[in-house]
Amino acid sequence: MSALVWWAIPLAITALAIAFVALRSRVAEPEPDPMAERLRLREAMERSSRPAKRSSRRSPDNPR
Repeated sequence: MSALVWWAIPLAITALAIAFVALRSRVAEPEPDPMAERLRLREAMERSSRPAKRSSRRSPDNPR
């Protein structure tokens, strides 16, 4: 019976090692592409920095 107990220890350690490797090697969610994020930020900044369209009507203060 003691031989079975001694075999249980390495089997338990092996099972823990397999579980550890399985958890470490699972596929994580892909991280966002930093260049795509930068492009989106640049486009958003360009949209917000465009000057407002001016009307083609002349104002009474400036008849030009």
